[in-house]
Amino acid sequence: MTLLSSPRKHFLLNRFPCKDVWDMLAIAQLLLRGDVANRTPLSVAQKKACLAFYFNAGGVSRLLAVSNRSGARWIQLAIELALDLQRGGSGEYVFEHDHYYPDKGQLFTRLDWRTPSGLWIEQHKRASCRPVLERLQFLVTHNNYTQLRTRRVADMRTVIVTRSIPAIIASLYSKFANADSRASTSLDDEESFNWDWFVGKSVDYFNSWGDVMTWHPAIRHYKYEDLKADPLSTHMEILNFWGIQIDEVHMAEGLFRASKQEMLKRMPSDGHEKNLRISTKTKTQRRVIPEDRLRWIIERLDRDLKYDFGYSFDMDTPYDTVYD
Repeated sequence: MTLLSSPRKHFLLNRFPCKDVWDMLAIAQLLLRGDVANRTPLSVAQKKACLAFYFNAGGVSRLLAVSNRSGARWIQLAIELALDLQRGGSGEYVFEHDHYYPDKGQLFTRLDWRTPSGLWIEQHKRASCRPVLERLQFLVTHNNYTQLRTRRVADMRTVIVTRSIPAIIASLYSKFANADSRASTSLDDEESFNWDWFVGKSVDYFNSWGDVMTWHPAIRHYKYEDLKADPLSTHMEILNFWGIQIDEVHMAEGLFRASKQEMLKRMPSDGHEKNLRISTKTKTQRRVIPEDRLRWIIERLDRDLKYDFGYSFDMDTPYDTVYD
């Protein structure tokens, strides 16, 4: 597959028989070696649960596919809080172990083997002993379509969220440079960041889901930029598409409570500057891609990207917008 262009590769991998063969190889690996991606051996019961999940997705019919650094945490939390308020709950949440938890627990997990094996719950155990998961309403992924291990994905009600690729890359570069004092990536050393790998991942995400958009029976696309420009209307559209009943007043309150300012309030104040979840950078601090590197990225996108999702990639299009 490495000899194929990114669009051609995903055209093949997203369809029968390649998708099904790839799935069967992943299941065989799971049965023989456990959850290789998370380096976790699995019991017989866990393997059975994963096999069942492949066929039924745990009964979940909604999927949120979000490109990296494109607001997944914000979207998830806003919907969770709005739904809690709709049901008469408090709409409150806390920050624990680098994660935001509604009081009653989350309504999503990731679409990978960690969900049926129980590893997701184990990895996110809360210090307060409160529940990690209340009930599963939707699944979330940052992966390409071909990496999703459930047959149900072909007919899930799927929402795709994208963000301008230069903005994604700039955010990732800053994230890894500010991870901690031992970070191997530095904004003072351009070569410390793996530009080729991260740009390639973004290209693959766009080409994979762009192809899926041409044939999937139940799919919607939103730009992160549009979600931020009109959060209430766009989130209400997503809820309507998913068949989730939430009053507009509760969705508006959920969005307010999941705003950057409110999320920062629930984080220890001494962790604001170095946190990896909520960006506090100014417009100037977001301009981290050197001009020659940005030109290289645009040339790469011109060459390898088939599905641009309506974005313009050129030297004059800004990637440093500051969002509330």
